[in-house]
Formats: sequence, C-alpha cells, structure tokens
Amino acid sequence: MPAGVDLLPMSLPGHDGRLNEPPATNLKILANTLREELSRFALDRPFVLLGHSMGAMLAFELARSLRKHGDVMPQLLVLSGCRPPHTIMVHKPIHGLPDTELLAALQDRYGGIPAVVRDNPELWNWLLPAIRADFQMIETYQYSEEPPLDVPLLVLGGTEDGVVSAGQLMEWRQYTTRDCSVRQFPGGHFFLFSAGPTPDSVAKIKQEMPTPAMQTIFARLEVFAAAVAAEGGT
Repeated sequence: MPAGVDLLPMSLPGHDGRLNEPPATNLKILANTLREELSRFALDRPFVLLGHSMGAMLAFELARSLRKHGDVMPQLLVLSGCRPPHTIMVHKPIHGLPDTELLAALQDRYGGIPAVVRDNPELWNWLLPAIRADFQMIETYQYSEEPPLDVPLLVLGGTEDGVVSAGQLMEWRQYTTRDCSVRQFPGGHFFLFSAGPTPDSVAKIKQEMPTPAMQTIFARLEVFAAAVAAEGGT
C-alpha cells in the first residue's frame, strides 16, 4: 500500500478465517452486515472501498447501504471486473451444478481457475461451498433503482475478459454524480492479479511487480492520501 494508506481486507462468512460460519447467499443482506461492522470499527477515518468481480457488486451495495443509513461515505469506489447492476441477467445459473460441471463452467466462463486449486481435489472441495454461495449471491441478485451515488468511481476491466465488456464498464457512469474513470488492462477476468489471460500466475504475485491495474489503483490512493494529509486528516 502507498504511504499513509492502511489495508483492511473484508473477510466474508465461510471464507478465509471465518470457515466455521455458513457462507452468505444474499448479497444485499451481506452488504448491510458489513456496513454494521464498518460502522462500529472502521469509519472514523476517510476510506476507499475496492472490490473485484462479485466483490465489486458487494462494494457498490455496501456504499448504498452506508448512504441509506446516513453513515460516512467512501471517498472513492473502485469497481474491478464487474458489470453494472442493471446489466446482470442470468440465463444459465451455475451455482447449483454438480461439482465437476461447476468446475468446467468456471474454466469456460472465466478462463479457468488457478492450477493450484484446479489440480488439487482436496483444496477444491474445501473451497466449493464458498464458491457456490458467491455465485448464488450474484445469480439471485435483484437490482433496485436508486439515485446515483455522490462518490467518484474508478472502474477497471480486462481487455480479454469474456464476462465484462468495455461497453458495460462504461455504463457504470450512470451510477455516480461525480467523476467516473474507466480503464482497461491486458488480461482476462483476473487482470487485476495477473496480466495474462489466465490466473495461473497469481501465486507469483508476491515475487513480481504490481500489475498495471494495481499500479493505477495505487496511484489514485496516493493522490487520495495526499489530499487527506493536506486537509490535516489521517
């Protein structure tokens, strides 16, 4: 992270260190739960929300929930690898597919999953409940009309992403009254983590320079942090 910026990862039920909890299956309910947690612990300083793919939709609904409850709003919303909500139309849901079919669908739709997961049945079975729940949240999500957010947007996409088109990225502009910057970078759906067409190189991230997309995010955060510092904040 740039100097002056703290990273606060959101650990979702059924993921990471919360594997003993049942995963969430309703995106709006989860967004409101996260809002309650943020309101208690993390809204005492200026902040930015960032999400990739389903996480971007979650960040968007989280910002809406903050506004609805009169909480402090983010200074910037970074939405990566995600269609705008009004364009989400699920014709063939995959969250209920048998295990092998679900894996095949993920490989076909998103350019595969990391080999470390794909080639390890024990790891795949361990991750499967959370993956199903994540897709259920998106495939059962119902968009509701609300006024645009008074928050700047940074919208990012991959040039080879077969799930999110450049035109769809541009449509995020109708969701804000402020500036909306739209950028595309080399790579597929996982462009944020790897500049290649598949995510197999994700495991090497720690040994490599940040991807172009991450560098763009860092640059915006540096500007943000400098502005906050100039105003006497932290």
